[in-house]
Order: sequence, then structure tokens, then C-alpha cells
Amino acid sequence: MKKLTVYLLITSLALAFPTLSGGCEGGNNAADMARAKEFMQTGDEWMAKVEADFQIILETRSEMMDKATGDDAHLRADEIDEIADNLESASNIMANSLKQARAAYQEIKSLEDARDYKEYAITMLEMIAEYEASSSMRQSLDLQSAATPAASENNLNSLKQKAEAIKSEKKL
Repeated sequence: MKKLTVYLLITSLALAFPTLSGGCEGGNNAADMARAKEFMQTGDEWMAKVEADFQIILETRSEMMDKATGDDAHLRADEIDEIADNLESASNIMANSLKQARAAYQEIKSLEDARDYKEYAITMLEMIAEYEASSSMRQSLDLQSAATPAASENNLNSLKQKAEAIKSEKKL
């Protein structure tokens, strides 16, 4: 009887220990990891679209600057309207892509046991916030806001490098 009680106690502790230790630090449950990977891929696809949209915005701004300040500086009303429409369209498309990417990365954060993916998702959410801040600075068409702020570009590049390092280091 004594041996049976000791055996049951050891067995129950052995079974309970992995559950308890995994819950304390937030582990890497296989099902959560698989879901996190899917969400990461979805978010990354949307972020690729964001980067393409952002380049269109930068090119359109550059075109506006060239027409407004170059040797042949002139902007007709119809050109201003066309540039404004192009900027608005690219900004709306980018805003939608950012929204979709944010939703995917937020899903990763909601998973219990996908610690490595959560670190990546947090970095990507920071990048999304930086894109939004950078984009909102460019909403008006005045020439002062047309140039890309160097700090914003540096922050975006730094966050991209950080995200890629996490992805590589954690083999995501």
C-alpha cells in the first residue's frame, strides 16, 4: 500500500510538472506554434504589400517635389489634383494592408504558447506603428511634409533588421 501511494504521488508529480513549468514561462506548444507560423506568414504577406505601397507614396511625393521645386517648377491645378488622388489612393491601400497585418500579428500575441513568435509579432507591431506615424506625417500636400523624415526611415530600417534577426535566430 505504501509503495502504491508513493508511486501514485511520483506519477502525478511527473505528469503535473511539465504543465506547471510550461505555464510559468509561456512555452512553445506545437499547436500554438503552427498557428503562430500561419499568422506570421499572413502578416508578412500584408507587410510586403505595405512596403510596396509605401514606395509608391514616396515616389509620388518625390514627383510632386520635382514639379514644385525643380528648374522647370510648375504645378497646374489638374496635376495637383492627380497627385493628391494618387497619394490618397496609395495611402488608403496601405492603411488597409497595415490593418490586415496588425490583425495577424495580434493573433500571434493572443496565443498562449508561442513565445518566439510573440517576440517577432511585437516587433512587427512596432513597425506598423512607425509606418502609420510616417504616413500620417505625409497626409498633407504641403511641401514641408513631402520629404521623408530621416528618423522615420532609420526607425523602419532598424525594426526591419530586428525582425529579420529574430526570424533568423529563432528559425521562424
